[in-house]
Amino acid sequence: HGSLYFNAARSNGYSFWESVPFTFGGSFLWEYFNEVHHPSMNDWISTSVGGSAMGEMLHRLATSVRNNEGSGSGRTWREVAGFAIDPVGGLNRVIDGDWSRRHANPEDRHPRNYRARLDAGMRNVSDDRLFDADTTKAFMEFEFDYGDPFFGDLGKPYSHFDMLLQLNFNDASLIGRFESDGLLAGTFVKETEAASHIISAHLHHDYINTFQIEFGAQAVSAGLLSRFETVHGMEMRTEVNLGPILLGSVTSDYPSVSGRSYDYGPGALVLLSASFGRDGWDYLHASHQQFWIHAISGNEADHFVSMTRLKLATPVFDGGGIGFEYLLTLADRTYVAYPDVHVRLPQMRLFAEFILK
Repeated sequence: HGSLYFNAARSNGYSFWESVPFTFGGSFLWEYFNEVHHPSMNDWISTSVGGSAMGEMLHRLATSVRNNEGSGSGRTWREVAGFAIDPVGGLNRVIDGDWSRRHANPEDRHPRNYRARLDAGMRNVSDDRLFDADTTKAFMEFEFDYGDPFFGDLGKPYSHFDMLLQLNFNDASLIGRFESDGLLAGTFVKETEAASHIISAHLHHDYINTFQIEFGAQAVSAGLLSRFETVHGMEMRTEVNLGPILLGSVTSDYPSVSGRSYDYGPGALVLLSASFGRDGWDYLHASHQQFWIHAISGNEADHFVSMTRLKLATPVFDGGGIGFEYLLTLADRTYVAYPDVHVRLPQMRLFAEFILK
């Protein structure tokens, strides 16, 4: 519900940074005066940070769906869709009369890059080694790219963000993976005809849930974004990010005094990625994400989680294509009072890819 506090301010004309205190304040009041349990610091932080990130993404998505200059049934259906995405913003538009009043759209309603992608197919999952796997399951993955840091306003938070949602069928949870990466600020450090480089600040939200691993983290990072133009209109993009994890939680293998089935605490992350593509299509994408969490609640432990990904895709029909992806998730959990635990989770995926916009 943190996004509701955030968008209550955002839809009333406050900027991103001006809306953040509303999220922390609303979450604080809920945690200390409305919860039936004792106040939880980790709930307050996760609701506030995650609510600000999710609130801004929903605010921008709803803004892109609505059309202030439209009329008739088309305008109405767009308002209904915007209400579903951002309920608080939609309610304020009804109260203020903006639901039906014709006026100019915001200048940043549609950024230069505005693309949605859907992958649907089968994934082969193993507990240790892929060639021993005997489990094949269906999955769907939705990814949304909003804006482009190299062609957008680097001074506005979330003028560029990526959001990924993976649905795993017949697994521990329908939502198997969620990632969001929002650009908070950036500045060009070098720009030529062939290459551009940006120093950037980001807000991240990562979540994984399988039978073997459940992990979540909220973090900020400093990054270096690079774009290289190559032959025949192709381009390569790379990204390096490093920063602190504000709060992370991960599956615990042993009971703790708190009675929770997970440990949580601060930590650090390193994110590396490279892609090679043209005209909005990535033919090759490789990435590595490394997380470290030092437990301050639960068992005395350090948790190391990594995700390595290699994806190949090629267009074969108008608006789509086929692809192959290999993912390897590793978790090393080192305990002071218990034996350490190592988890290895490889996946191989075959899918059809559809560009939705």
